Amino acid sequence: MLEAGDTLLYQQEDVLCSEHQKISDCKKSIRPDITLTDMNGNILAVF
Repeated sequence: MLEAGDTLLYQQEDVLCSEHQKISDCKKSIRPDITLTDMNGNILAVF
């Protein structure tokens, strides 16, 4: 059950492997704008 102060939104950060870093302007990680999860923490959608 949700309580005051709980949130369903967070900004996830995914670390890129060295191969992906080379093709993405040397960024070490990416952060999607919104990650939608269910109550169990399972990812439903990433925007």
